[in-house]
Amino acid sequence: MDFHETFEGIQARIRSMAVAHEILYQSDNFAHLCASEYVGNLSHFLYSHRSTGSRVEMLKKIEDVSFGLDTAIPLGFLLTELVTNCLTHAFPDGRAGRVNISLHRTNEHEFDLIVSDNGAGIPDSIDWRNPRPMGFDLIDTFAEQLRAQVQVNRTSGTEVRVRFKEI
Repeated sequence: MDFHETFEGIQARIRSMAVAHEILYQSDNFAHLCASEYVGNLSHFLYSHRSTGSRVEMLKKIEDVSFGLDTAIPLGFLLTELVTNCLTHAFPDGRAGRVNISLHRTNEHEFDLIVSDNGAGIPDSIDWRNPRPMGFDLIDTFAEQLRAQVQVNRTSGTEVRVRFKEI
């Protein structure tokens, strides 16, 4: 990872916190953050600051739910890592493709965040659990903050499913 990529990663993480705070301060409810607005604004920022051009489409399907900051901030960091990984690695050499972001309730207190792409996929030679590349190390760190379970499917592109409860 070069200096430019490291700097962009730090910038994206700072932006994820800033987006959360902007939405809170513009709302009537300082205790909860609207997930669709938060995920929409954050993913738009990430997409617009990556040099993927118009060849990568981003689709979002976000249920009308809200979270407190204790959940929203690590969720935003996690989403930042997942989307950045897709935009950085899934579509080499200007390859066209699609990134899907889904957030929905699975029961009264549990949620699934799914970020997937139809890109190159994680090579079989990479064991994303041990030793972990830096991006997966950060994903695990933010997932631990959410007390979440993470599943990775690399059958067709890459799909990362994060199941969590609001903190």
